[in-house]
Amino acid sequence: MKKSKFLKKSLAMLLALMLVVAMIPLSAAASEPALQQVRATADTETVLLTRNGDTFTGTYRAGAQTIELQLVVGTENRVYYTDTTTTTPTDRYVDDGPVVNFQVNRDQYADAEGNVSIEFSVADASDAKVRDYYTVELAPVEASTDTEILEFALDRTVNAGAANENTVPNIGEVNIGVDFINVTVPYDAADLLTTYTIRNMVLSDGATATVKDENGVAVADGTDVAGVQN
Repeated sequence: MKKSKFLKKSLAMLLALMLVVAMIPLSAAASEPALQQVRATADTETVLLTRNGDTFTGTYRAGAQTIELQLVVGTENRVYYTDTTTTTPTDRYVDDGPVVNFQVNRDQYADAEGNVSIEFSVADASDAKVRDYYTVELAPVEASTDTEILEFALDRTVNAGAANENTVPNIGEVNIGVDFINVTVPYDAADLLTTYTIRNMVLSDGATATVKDENGVAVADGTDVAGVQN
């Protein structure tokens, strides 16, 4: 009799233990939504985003047509976005993590002023009801069309390549025209032994420069030339 009671108690404890063990994977399987990073581009141009809670804001070049988002989420997360191209907004599945990319057409997500609003969410891959919602808001800005040289200065190197080589900044007057630059140099510096190099050139915002040698061959893009600034 005692043996029978012992077996019944042991069986009850075993069943209880099995029930507890069976419940552990259920709780462990839940993967809380985890948005780690958001990147945005407008026609491949990087958009700088600022986060404020669940909203990411930035500006994009007016006229850009394709807005692409790259999201870094948890490996057990799933990404959705609100598709506004349908008659009624649709919750559209994109892909599972950890890296998810999707793009939209600017015209279908912009208001009359060109402000773009894209809503997306990050959900638990095993339970779409467990999710966090986010919004990306982008405002258009007109790109500068100025291509002006604002500042220009030369260095002059005397006896280039020799032991007594000496480089000094040019102190002559600089006259910047529409398609030319005139630099006034001291009379005694205008000889064949003097080499001139660009010491500093400041361009209008968004402009680039191409520097060419005496044969008209481009030697570097303005963004790579030392001293060139925007």
